[in-house]
Amino acid sequence: MKIKLTAEQRANLKTQYKMTDDQRICDSIYDVLLADDSWSATLITESQLIHETTVLRHSKDYLENT
Repeated sequence: MKIKLTAEQRANLKTQYKMTDDQRICDSIYDVLLADDSWSATLITESQLIHETTVLRHSKDYLENT
């Protein structure tokens, strides 16, 4: 799933990433940031050792909540 973040959105996600203690939220944020860096869902899956549907869900959830 293609995601394009503004500089402000990217900075907000990085701040949220640094401030949260919940590893699930961190993983979700990291997946969105990688997608913004033009990583494919397959590459993110391989780097994070998670299922591809999880990566797609993280992207979908982010897009629905922005």
